[in-house]
Amino acid sequence: MKKERRDERKKKKKRKEDEDATAGGEERKKKKRRRKEGTHLCLKKEEVAAGRRFFEELDRDGDGQVTLEDLEIAMRKRKLPRRYAHEFMHHTRSHLFSKSFGWKQFLSLMEQKEPTILRAYTTLCLSESGTLQKSEILTSLKNAGLPANEDNAVAMMRFLKADTEESISYGHFRNFMLLLPSHRLQEDPR
Repeated sequence: MKKERRDERKKKKKRKEDEDATAGGEERKKKKRRRKEGTHLCLKKEEVAAGRRFFEELDRDGDGQVTLEDLEIAMRKRKLPRRYAHEFMHHTRSHLFSKSFGWKQFLSLMEQKEPTILRAYTTLCLSESGTLQKSEILTSLKNAGLPANEDNAVAMMRFLKADTEESISYGHFRNFMLLLPSHRLQEDPR
């Protein structure tokens, strides 16, 4: 009787291992297919395409590699400290002595930061259209206990490169936040 139970448990365990191995194989195939199609685990095709456009914007000479100089210019355009370019390069490059990084390294960083950036954006007061408008910025600043006045809201809009309709899309917000050092994203986004 004990032997039969033991054998039955072994069979169940073996079946479960076989199912897990099959499921794991399927998951590996799905990941491989996603990479081939250009989709990734936490990013939609549109987000990957938007990330690619931002990468190409950073890559000023179009050689497929972003250098420290490229990053410094991007930081200057967005009125960010120069040291952020060094920190960004440090976290994105493939090895210690790299002087540039490519699309794959940039995409990997995007995938790491995306959940945090999305959480930061959704904690802000958004309009029905899903954009951040000047009035919502004023409310968000007030809720965060920061000086909430027209000048501060306009400065933040300009800083985040808002479009002419006085709103900030998630794409603009994400591109700006990607350039910030990781420790800045960990802070309370409100």
